[in-house]
Formats: sequence, C-alpha cells, structure tokens
Amino acid sequence: MVGLIALAGPGRAERDGARRPTLSAVLLDHAARLWNRGQQPEYKAIPRHRARSVFY
Repeated sequence: MVGLIALAGPGRAERDGARRPTLSAVLLDHAARLWNRGQQPEYKAIPRHRARSVFY
C-alpha cells in the first residue's frame, strides 16, 4: 500500500541497504480525497452491511 514513517532510528533493513517505498504527494492526495468522499452524507445515508464481509 503506502510507506510508513519510521518513528525510531534506522532498523536492520535500512542498515542493510533496503529501501522503503516512498509516499508521493499524488498518492497522499488521492487517499485524502477518497477518505473525505466517504464522509459525505450520501454515503453515510446508506446502511452498513450486517455481516463483517460484504460477500454474504
């Protein structure tokens, strides 16, 4: 999905030369738009599924 911000110092992966995936401004903007769109009243008016899975 998207990369996370490291809260501690460099871990083994960073010391071994592995690279973390970067989070671009475009991906962050897209995620924010989807999140805000899901908070709109027309989406909130639809009742949630009764089961945990939408495949029932």
